[in-house]
Amino acid sequence: MYSHDLLRGYAVGLSMALGLALSAVSLPSLAAGDSKPTAESELRAQRTEIQQLRRRVAELESQCASNNAQPPPAGGVPGGTLKYLLKARWDRLETGMEKDEVRTLLGWPSTMTRSAAGKVEIWGYGDPQTNRYGVGTLYFDDDEEVTTWMSPTFKTD
Repeated sequence: MYSHDLLRGYAVGLSMALGLALSAVSLPSLAAGDSKPTAESELRAQRTEIQQLRRRVAELESQCASNNAQPPPAGGVPGGTLKYLLKARWDRLETGMEKDEVRTLLGWPSTMTRSAAGKVEIWGYGDPQTNRYGVGTLYFDDDEEVTTWMSPTFKTD
């Protein structure tokens, strides 16, 4: 997946914001009538924000360095980049994941049903009539954790 590129882009954006914040700190409010305590407190707040941004940039850069996601092979994959990205998300599923983790990874399901006994919740992704990559299904136990799943086939026509 391209998550390392997204993280790197986010880090660059934060670095630019950090640069703007630094320039703002070097030119504290010069409006007439500003009292000294107000300018000093504004300066302290800006310095605190800069420190927080620096920590976030460092964290994102470390995530970029440690991210082992591989880009798609040269020339792409049959079915294109979207297929590759969707498959990469399904490949990251793990037994025991909670519903919020699954929603973050795959988005909201197309369907949500319960088994006849009511003990298993079933989430469906995709419509068999319109989804060109097939449909996927996840099963959750009473603890609302993934027990098993069937990924889409990612076939192409």
